[in-house]
Formats: sequence, C-alpha cells, structure tokens
Amino acid sequence: MPDRVLMVTWDGGGNVGPTVELGARLAARDVAVGAYGPASLAGRFGAAGLGYEVRDVPDPWDAAAMAGDVAAACERAGADVAVVDYMLPGALLGAMAAGRPAVALVHTLYGALLADGAPHPMGMAATVEVLDAVAAGRRLDPVNRMGDVLDRCARVVVTAPAALDAPGPWPDNVVHVGAVLEGPGPDAGWCPPVPPDGVGGRPLVVVSLGTTPMDEGPVVDAVLGALAGAPVAVLALLGAHLDPATLTVPANATVAGYLRHAAVLPHAAATVCHAGLGTVLASLAAAVPLVCLPLGRDQPATAAAVARVGAGLALDPRAADAGAIRDAVGAVVAGGGYRTAAATIGAPASGPAADAVLAVF
Repeated sequence: MPDRVLMVTWDGGGNVGPTVELGARLAARDVAVGAYGPASLAGRFGAAGLGYEVRDVPDPWDAAAMAGDVAAACERAGADVAVVDYMLPGALLGAMAAGRPAVALVHTLYGALLADGAPHPMGMAATVEVLDAVAAGRRLDPVNRMGDVLDRCARVVVTAPAALDAPGPWPDNVVHVGAVLEGPGPDAGWCPPVPPDGVGGRPLVVVSLGTTPMDEGPVVDAVLGALAGAPVAVLALLGAHLDPATLTVPANATVAGYLRHAAVLPHAAATVCHAGLGTVLASLAAAVPLVCLPLGRDQPATAAAVARVGAGLALDPRAADAGAIRDAVGAVVAGGGYRTAAATIGAPASGPAADAVLAVF
C-alpha cells in the first residue's frame, strides 16, 4: 500500500468535491495525503485535514511548466502515487516523468467523452502537439492522441456509475467507482425554508446550475419564471458570481448561496440543473429525478445519459420555453419511473474509489 499520495488539481467547480473526498477517504486508510494546486483551494483541502502546497504561476495552463512542477512536487512530497485531475494532462506526464504511478481522476463520463481519445475536455489544457513536445522533453513515449496519456496511467478512476456511461468495453486500466460525494459537512441539519408566499408543504424543486460562471443567469431566471405559481416550492442555489438582484424571484421561490447537495437534496422532489456530473450524481444518490438544461462543456453528454437511463428529462436551454420547462418539472415531480430509475442508478458503487487507488500497489 502506498504511504504517500499527492493529489494534483485545479479550481474547476465540479472536480473539486470528488478530489477532496477521495483525499479524505485515503487519509482515513492511514495514507499520508497532500495536494498541489491553486491558492483558491487551500482552504477547502485544509478543512478536510489534508496538506496543501500552492502552485502560484503566471499561466496555470502551461503544460510544459505543469509537467516540470508536478514532477518536482512529487519529489518534494515523497509521493508513491500521484492522483491527478485528468483535465491536467501535462501534470499526468509530469508524474510519469518523476517515475510515479499516475492515477487519472475522471470527474466526467468516460465512454461518452474519452474512450476514443478525443481531446475534449482534456483539450482545455493542451493540444496533442503540445503534449507530444512535453513528452519528448521528459523522455517519454510520443503522444499521438489524447487518449495515449490516459492509456499510460496506472489507473483511470471514473467517478460515475458504469450504468450511466456509454457502453464499453473500456481499457483494462479504467474503473468506474461510482459517485464520490462529500457529506453535508457544515450544512448538516439544513431544513427547507418556507417560501415568501408562506405556503409550505409543497414538493421542493432545487435549481442548481453550478458554481462557476457559464452565463447561467438568464437560464436560472427562465426557470424561476417558468415555475412561478406552480404547485411546488423552489430553492435556487446560486454561485458566488451571480447577483440575486439580477433575478426575478417569484413568491414560491427562495434563493440561497452555496449549500452542500448532500444536505439539501434529501428534501427534494426534483433537481433542475445544468447536467454537471457532480450535481447529477448527488441527485441520483438521493433518488431525486432531474430536468437537465446543459450549458456546455461535458454537460450535453451527461444530460443525454440521464434521459437514456430514464432518471430525468433533457431540454435545450436555448429552445425550451416556459411551458416546456414547467411541464418537464411537473412530469418528474409526478413520478412515473423517473424516481425509481434515479434510485437504481444512484445505488452504491461496485468498487470504492480509495480501493481503486490503493490497488495500484
């Protein structure tokens, strides 16, 4: 079993929770866990009792610099294994160059996005040509396709149930471990507020369109407008970048800042979201069906997967009018098979994430 694990990450929103939680689970198994990433995440890892080294650089996406910095960080930490966010392929190459087994932490679907080595969303950080140059500079084998980087990892840990992903087969180093979700933490004991109209006892619809800016304000506003007067209570969770004053909040709705999904979703009858995988998996774990309004990135693929397994409905936020949104929410709140499918897909995973990392040794 490895004595020391270095986790390498970035501040991307939905990737942070699984990374922190996996680190905490490894630490609970008597593994010394440290993390390496931007200053903005130091407090989040510190609150989980994990060591943290800040990477303070002018260009955090420079793959060559990332490879060198991560190789050096592995040496400083004395890491036996590096667990690296897969969207940092330069960091994966850096861990390999340092002679450490690299575990790629995939916080999106795998089969729908990565099985063929396509560059998106790994291409946010670097092109294949850039990574090939990094590999050459580190005396590693050439990189001819983005998937080469993942294929060379000791493990590719996918934090989603295999049933939600596109059908396999997958490479031998790929393991689906299911959702890796943080607990309610400081939000434990949260109770649904009574909406301003004072009418309680209605099904709670949670509207959660992410914590990072994706121009989601107009979509949140459209959802609030669509649900105005509906026989539901609405709770809209807003990222810190979104000003509630820019929204028109109906009488049956309440807005709030960040709250952990593990505290809120057990009270919900439905989630309206952007189909970020973290929000989707947290909803499924609570047996809450979804209405997905994907905004971009990997979200259309995740929304399509939710619809495919029958755990909710997917709408195009650019085309769906108020009636379509209201009807979709009404359908999943009413039940049918949506809640049953959500509970089935969100059932416990076949293999714990910590075991997948520890099995490298």
